[in-house]
Amino acid sequence: MVMLVIMFFSVGILFYLKEPIKHAGSNQEEEEQPASIKIALHKIWNMISSRRFIGIIPQIVWAGMSIAFYSGLLVDMLSQVIKAD
Repeated sequence: MVMLVIMFFSVGILFYLKEPIKHAGSNQEEEEQPASIKIALHKIWNMISSRRFIGIIPQIVWAGMSIAFYSGLLVDMLSQVIKAD
């Protein structure tokens, strides 16, 4: 439940982030900003479905599953240690 609250809080913060301050002397080329969320989601989908990214997806899923599994076990291990004392 705590992680769910943290997730919603962090997503809420993302909506209020501002663009970084651009200094006058920087020579960085200005990237095109997506005109809408629909275009941004389309670009993300194209990246995910690309041939290079498909090989990484199982690794990302495995990492997420292992983090979730061990995070869940951590609570049980800590509660058993506290009860033992």
